[in-house]
Amino acid sequence: MKRKAYCSTLWLLPLLALILAACGDNGQHLGIDGYFYTAQEIDLPGQAGSTTGFRIKNGYFYYRQEKTIYRFPVEDFPRKQGSTIPLEEGGISTQEESTPLPEGMQLPQGEAVATATGGVLQDYTLDSNGGLCYITVDVSWRTGEALGGTLARTGQDGTEIYRLDLENIDTPNVSLAMDGRNRTFLLAGDSLYLVGEMGELLAEIPGGSLKAEFYRDSGRLLEGEDGRVYYSPGDYYNAVYEITGDDEAFRQGTFRMERIELPGTCKCYSSSFGLLCGDAGLLYRYRKADSRWEPLLRYGDSNLPSRPAEILELTEDRLIVSYSYPYDTLYLLDRAKAELLPEREVLVLATRDLSRELEAYIMDFNRADSRYHIRVEFCDDVQMDIRMNSSSPPDLVDMDDEMVLKYAGKGALEDLGAWLERSGQLDREDFLENVVNGYTIGGRLVCIPDSFLCRTALGRAGQLGEKAGWTAHEAMELAERYPEAQLFRNPTFTSMVSFFQQYICERFIDWDSGECSFDGEAFRELVRWMEGHSKGMGNGMAGSTYDSIVSVDMPVTEEELLVLEAYIDGLSGLVLYELRMGEDITAVGYPTADGRAYYPADKYNTLGIPADSRNKEAAWQFLEGFLSREDNERTRRSGLPARRDLLEEMEEALAGPEYERDEKGDIIVWDSTGESGMAAQEWLYVEGESVPLYYLTGEQLEDIRNLIEAIDFTPQGGIRREISGILLEELAPYLDGKKSLEEALRIIQNRVGNLVRE
Repeated sequence: MKRKAYCSTLWLLPLLALILAACGDNGQHLGIDGYFYTAQEIDLPGQAGSTTGFRIKNGYFYYRQEKTIYRFPVEDFPRKQGSTIPLEEGGISTQEESTPLPEGMQLPQGEAVATATGGVLQDYTLDSNGGLCYITVDVSWRTGEALGGTLARTGQDGTEIYRLDLENIDTPNVSLAMDGRNRTFLLAGDSLYLVGEMGELLAEIPGGSLKAEFYRDSGRLLEGEDGRVYYSPGDYYNAVYEITGDDEAFRQGTFRMERIELPGTCKCYSSSFGLLCGDAGLLYRYRKADSRWEPLLRYGDSNLPSRPAEILELTEDRLIVSYSYPYDTLYLLDRAKAELLPEREVLVLATRDLSRELEAYIMDFNRADSRYHIRVEFCDDVQMDIRMNSSSPPDLVDMDDEMVLKYAGKGALEDLGAWLERSGQLDREDFLENVVNGYTIGGRLVCIPDSFLCRTALGRAGQLGEKAGWTAHEAMELAERYPEAQLFRNPTFTSMVSFFQQYICERFIDWDSGECSFDGEAFRELVRWMEGHSKGMGNGMAGSTYDSIVSVDMPVTEEELLVLEAYIDGLSGLVLYELRMGEDITAVGYPTADGRAYYPADKYNTLGIPADSRNKEAAWQFLEGFLSREDNERTRRSGLPARRDLLEEMEEALAGPEYERDEKGDIIVWDSTGESGMAAQEWLYVEGESVPLYYLTGEQLEDIRNLIEAIDFTPQGGIRREISGILLEELAPYLDGKKSLEEALRIIQNRVGNLVRE
């Protein structure tokens, strides 16, 4: 590399820059209705444990740490100079919006008002009088299963009102809500309990009554304006349900669950000012009076991550937002006029989903750069096509492989090779050669992935031999030699097609002439073999190995499986599977026509610049900095880096042992053995236990280097996924006995041939 772009200390820039993050393009494109929210970080109390469960009621601010609930008077809440705290409203307001909090402000420690004993404190809520209701669940330390629970309620002065034993609770996933009549709703899995003000069990609604459209333990209860109670089937869902009914209706099971559509795939949050939900970087508030969701803020305008763990609305103009990543971070947000902010040009980055490291880097960039502000637009496939085909496309686009193939095929992506030649920070040679080759499409380097992981089939060297690579016939012969074993886990017909996909596309298609041979004897034999070794059709997606992927922690015996489909996301990846299988392994890869090793890659942060972007220079400045960054805790790459120098640093770190040292830097010698203590470089999780990895041998490093050098970075999907879809669609009736194999192969020959020639 020529030089580094952004250093790993960007996050140490003054917090005032965070407040100025939402500025842009003459104030026309940042904020909502002319307003945005300033964001000030507040330090959390300095005691062990995660700080969660923020609530406010009757002049007190509440939070939870581990097994204890704390509170303090709202007048002690960190606030700006000149602010007032109207206790009668139970909230906090400010009069001087432009005055930042002093640096180092901390959430007060507060007094303990409840502590769980003999169980795990799972949730709590507050009644209209400031009383506290909380639930603890007894959890088996051996199995993690729930063994019953206790629902307790105290007055604001701490006097216990009731303590209700609930022996039927069999899940630790519970949720509480209090309605306007001080009735307590308890959700346990998909069962609902309704408890009266004095602890009387008013109703017990069995599982299955709450429209649990996700998994049994995914639902949550929420509180809204005017004492309303809602049920969310799961985080990031498309609807929420308001639960209504009198005591008798709940006893009879005739209570109502009114479905409320969300503005997208959202996570919902309780709020006494109206239910909140977050979707695609936006936060909305629900207005019950006119049944609509109104946009409240855009997280990126306030330079905040888009997936808060919790939100507490103090007033309609002031919120608290907390994040579990980075761990235990809390922000105070205040509404302010966007016109007061300095002007910066807005660059749009379009994405379907945003990785945490890219989001963190965008925040760093926005804090540091005085000319540009990156705004993220979340798009589904249709929206992305509309944006890319518009007269004003995004300036950057974060793509999956399908998008890369689509837009590169249309010439809609800028050639990054030309920008690399002019770069003062990066060279083409800074990246793995196969990464650059894989994303050079039509002679144009259309994007450069930031990091990746390798997908491979692997197995015991004693069964596979030591040579990487094999043909379909060799894979079938292996299965025939061990008839009591499965070729891989969950061998459905769908996963068979996915497993042999590369071989099929090479062996039965001439990509130069467009000729196919799916109606020949060779493909007929392959279909019959897959049919004979499959367990049903399966539900995996065409062109995906999802059906057959096995967790590294699942039992693997020689009699059970011959091959694992594995993800290798670190230099120690092969060693992990050696430990799992208990002997030497061979990363044989997926079958090909010529028997070479084929390892496809999953890529992260595959960014490109649209060819019609109006801000190519600025977009390259951002992309150049992102690719050349040094990792810190917040922007650390997922998987393996695409840059050579970072891979070499990782290899160097694992090439020899590190020793534990004392405060003076001297190597520690263990008194019991007289030996120096090696420090574990990594911990590998195998069969429920953490195994220390001290270093990699020269042979182990060579094995992982050879695998990385052989990875195929060609974007997956596109026409190959369509071909797999045609195979599954036309062969399904044959497998069901509704169509002859000859008829199915004739249709496949025709359809695939037309597709390839087109």
